[in-house]
Amino acid sequence: MSSQKVDPVIKITEGIFLISAPIKKGSARRIQSHSYLLVSEGKGILFDCGSYVNRHETIDNIKKIIDPKNITHVVISHPDVDTIGCVDELIKLNPEVNIITTDKNLPLLSTFLPDSVKLTVLTESEHIIKLNNLNIVFILTPNVHT
Repeated sequence: MSSQKVDPVIKITEGIFLISAPIKKGSARRIQSHSYLLVSEGKGILFDCGSYVNRHETIDNIKKIIDPKNITHVVISHPDVDTIGCVDELIKLNPEVNIITTDKNLPLLSTFLPDSVKLTVLTESEHIIKLNNLNIVFILTPNVHT
């Protein structure tokens, strides 16, 4: 097996980054997480926030690109530990962040959220949020990983 180190922050294209946190060697909890960060004019939207096990690495990697206080939304795509475990750390750094998710994610996600969190639960077939000059369109796709 190769021991080649992979950069945890990869610029995919202008304003879109892959944030990864590697599996911790020697840990019984072998969870690797991949989040995507969309940045426009100093503001950001984080798609899936990574695992609890790797939360410090994930936050450090986000800080390489943007101050977490400038993340306006966190989108949780599905209820797995590699997508929601770091959400409480992000809320501590940015209590104003809006969490966007679906009702199917709430049972697990709610265990990580404080009562005061800004939460948008998508129930319509389409939802749009604005990030500066961008319109982000969400289309619910039942039975696709949720």
